[in-house]
Amino acid sequence: MNTAKIIDHTNIRPKATAEDIKKTCEEAKDFRFRGVCVNPRWVKLTKKELSSSAQIKIVCLVDPPIGDSSHQKRIRVSKKAKKDGADELDVVINIPAVKHERWGEILKDLKEICRILPTKVIIGSGYLTDKEIKRVSEIVKKAGAICVKTSTEKGPLGNRELKEKALHLKIMRKAAPGLLIKAAGGVRTLKDLKMMVEAGADIVGTSSGVEIETERLASLKKKCSARSAGAIIRQGKKILLLDRAFFPLGWAPPAGHINKNETPVRAIAREVKEETGLEVVKSRLILSKNNVSDKCVAGTEIHDWWIFECECRGKIKLSKKESKKFGWFTPEEIKNKVGLIYIWQRWFKKLKIIK
Repeated sequence: MNTAKIIDHTNIRPKATAEDIKKTCEEAKDFRFRGVCVNPRWVKLTKKELSSSAQIKIVCLVDPPIGDSSHQKRIRVSKKAKKDGADELDVVINIPAVKHERWGEILKDLKEICRILPTKVIIGSGYLTDKEIKRVSEIVKKAGAICVKTSTEKGPLGNRELKEKALHLKIMRKAAPGLLIKAAGGVRTLKDLKMMVEAGADIVGTSSGVEIETERLASLKKKCSARSAGAIIRQGKKILLLDRAFFPLGWAPPAGHINKNETPVRAIAREVKEETGLEVVKSRLILSKNNVSDKCVAGTEIHDWWIFECECRGKIKLSKKESKKFGWFTPEEIKNKVGLIYIWQRWFKKLKIIK
């Protein structure tokens, strides 16, 4: 299971700074998390930081911890989040209204919010009885939400009560069939996440995404990993890119797996020759990175990478099995016009070729 695809990487700390949010976004790009969840004040910055990673959803937390702001304020915050670039809302249900069984008021409030953006409704399950969890899950579905969520990270059920939270997930799943289920609060390890998934969670909100994914990748590395090498080939201020003919599709420099008993230096010379017909005259290692999540056509998810700056000679003769076409691009063109595959977006940023 690729846990990164179900994690909403979360930073809702009241004292979070702009640099903290930028770091959270960078982590999301590095690990390819499902989304980044932030407080309303940081949505615009998050949108900017994730502008090159459209697949990562920007999630705005609305009205924590118990959803007791006025309806007008909740609508205003939700609309502002949409304007600032949010893709989804994680809105806290009005928990005092739940306790007083004001079901009509709750439904009306949620219906209007759900019309603004796809909405995940936080029901604060730790505050509720099993009967209340069932009732509000039904209301959340009726309101038009996409998901029912247990709590914020600051809910009353922490890590020690995850087993109880797992029971809540099962009630939510049964009461709101067809809706996504999101678990949050106290999920800090891979074991915690697996417990939530086994109980029915489709999405997990946590500020420990990096630790969880690092733990998963470390366990995978013991089972299956591959070595890869890539070449940065320049012509003046331009860099050679190939439009790949197989998964992952998109533009990338010449690159490929390092064979058993083959050195990275020999591997990159072979790959460049096979893919472009060019002969590597000189290669210089400029980046090496271990234990990287990067699924390839062979199905391998973990790669150790070696990136070389290569000087070449000869004329380009593409292997049609490898690439559809080639081009020389400036860093600006690579950033703004070229559909660079994800892993090379990462390497080009690490190498400061693009920002």
